[in-house]
Amino acid sequence: KLVITAGATFLCFMALSNSPEADDMNYMWLPLFFTAVIAYYVAQMFNEVWGMAMSTILQCFCADEEIYQGDKDAMFAGSDLKSTISNSNKGKYKRSE
Repeated sequence: KLVITAGATFLCFMALSNSPEADDMNYMWLPLFFTAVIAYYVAQMFNEVWGMAMSTILQCFCADEEIYQGDKDAMFAGSDLKSTISNSNKGKYKRSE
């Protein structure tokens, strides 16, 4: 979030300082502050939507796995998602024999 905020604020600074009206501006820090606040908010909302999408995909995978316990080929989940989740779970749960 901070990289996006800093990048957007820097681009705003470059745009304001290199504009033809730069000499006529009295105060450059207020637009930069508003740009930083808005950029941080946009980055925060993007991360929230991204996290919600990942949680939804994981919940759907868990429901799909519960419904099709016996038949793994009938699952709606793609092979990439199945392999990613099985690779991330290797070694975490050991069977006691």
